[in-house]
Amino acid sequence: MGPANDLNVSSVFQREPRRRLGPVKKLAAGLLAGAVAAGLWRFASWVLPKLRTRASEMCERMIEEMPETFPPKRLFANVETIREQNERLLRLLEERTLSESTGDGDARPGTTQSRAPAGRSAHAAGRNR
Repeated sequence: MGPANDLNVSSVFQREPRRRLGPVKKLAAGLLAGAVAAGLWRFASWVLPKLRTRASEMCERMIEEMPETFPPKRLFANVETIREQNERLLRLLEERTLSESTGDGDARPGTTQSRAPAGRSAHAAGRNR
């Protein structure tokens, strides 16, 4: 027959042995991977602050469009007031715990100090005033 019959199918699909990368090629591949990672890091550090700013602006715009009586709008408008009130309450609690631990009584004259009745915690007694 002809040369077509001489072609062995198994020899066509045989894989050649894998070639190993030399040390120089490994170094080049590592440097390339490092450069790509550094570039992605730099790009992310450039893009993320812009995305945060844009998202913040969008939230502010949405809050401005809300009706005045909408509870989340009132909450966002009063965040600074709430923060100041929390700080004031924390200072008062710290003063109270310091005065109780030193045994001086009240830190300020004219205030009453509530004592918890027997069998109840001070926290529970403070709620029932």
